[in-house]
Amino acid sequence: MKQLMSISENAIIVAMNDEAFVAITAGDDDNVNHLVRLCVPLHDANGATSREGGTQETETNAMNYNQIQAVAITDSSNGDKIYCAVSRYDKSLSVYSLSKDTLATKEAVEEATPFMVHKTNKRCCALLFAKIAPPKIELNGQGLDVIVTADLAGDVYAFSLEEEGGKVGPSKKLLLGHTASMLTSCKIVHDKIFTADRDEKVRVSSFPQTFEVLGYLLGNESYVTDIDVKQDKYCVTVSGDCTLRLWDYDTYQEIVCIHLSREFDSETCGTFMDGQGPKGPQKDVSCIPVRVAVNPQGDLIAVIYNKKDHVDIFAIGESSESSVFRVVKKQSIQCMKPLGIAFFHNDLIALTNEPNYFMSFRKNADGEFVDQGQNCKLVGSIRGVGEKNAISMPESVLETDGATGKIKLERDMTDEREGFVEHKPWLEGKRVQSKREKEKRRKKRRFEELANQKVEKIDD
Repeated sequence: MKQLMSISENAIIVAMNDEAFVAITAGDDDNVNHLVRLCVPLHDANGATSREGGTQETETNAMNYNQIQAVAITDSSNGDKIYCAVSRYDKSLSVYSLSKDTLATKEAVEEATPFMVHKTNKRCCALLFAKIAPPKIELNGQGLDVIVTADLAGDVYAFSLEEEGGKVGPSKKLLLGHTASMLTSCKIVHDKIFTADRDEKVRVSSFPQTFEVLGYLLGNESYVTDIDVKQDKYCVTVSGDCTLRLWDYDTYQEIVCIHLSREFDSETCGTFMDGQGPKGPQKDVSCIPVRVAVNPQGDLIAVIYNKKDHVDIFAIGESSESSVFRVVKKQSIQCMKPLGIAFFHNDLIALTNEPNYFMSFRKNADGEFVDQGQNCKLVGSIRGVGEKNAISMPESVLETDGATGKIKLERDMTDEREGFVEHKPWLEGKRVQSKREKEKRRKKRRFEELANQKVEKIDD
């Protein structure tokens, strides 16, 4: 999984193959005050020179080596900086600090270099910033800014962003791990951290005391591709079984399950209570949801799919009975192969494949989202750098096996390889019959041994 877009209050970071850009807006307006390019570090985490540092690698290999896996952005605790993080294919983690005072004095497109570069054990699939507030830590009476990484080994680490005497603070600290399972998404809300993995579950742990496991969200029938959490309301997941599920993360119970097949009723997707899901369509492998986003009000959900040219908008309604939610498919928006989705201010934004690169949708008088096109300055800025540099975007945020073409998150990757046998003894009558015959032979041998022992005693 790749996380190619992230937002903060007034800034957006997008990953465009091996390039990362930060667009800083003016409040709720879509005017872009600055567009900052985040430079590839001159030396990667292994000490090798990167493409920008004069490597002798071919362009193809260098682009793959520097290809971005995940990005994140946030404002610092005191509000005077913007922190950005970029994780690349070479397992390097670069962190950038943009001073708001400095940005206020510049007008041209800028470039920023990282102030901290770490090496992660495995490639990251998700990044996010978090603040650890007193009394859990003590740092001059203020909170501690950290960057949290989730990787393909199933581990979550935290890196301190504090600088003391010109030096970066403590090195990485292991927060938690999912045994033998790669992670796909990670979110933090207040004192809880949500981690999703390929084993159909979401783990809810205390934060920052992550050794305390609070519960699990269980019910998905395939790998979980993404999660989003609406504070004090619910958690939303999408998974490889082509479902969208709403959860009560206080009781860890499923409250709504929606099958996202294109054959499903486009008007009313369902009303379910107490975790009862639909008995409808089976999994449609061509309709795998890869990213989900909830708007700040918590009444809209946006979903994008693997290599599909549309975004689905779902409206959430809650009846007078707190245990009943009604989810309705409100709109389907044409969008060329979206790779990332988010609600930014009052708009819905999407990072897409070329030639559009970036799209923004705003509600009209009828309450439907419509494409703003080049009229949106944010779109024009990001699309402009993509066209100028002829950037080739990735086909999907899901990784596939080069030999079979299957999605790597699927657990049955070897079923088509030569010599592979899928053993399901509870379904094979021959194996059951063979076991019965083996047991009969064992009893017969045992009977013959006892008989021989009796004969020997008589002879004695």
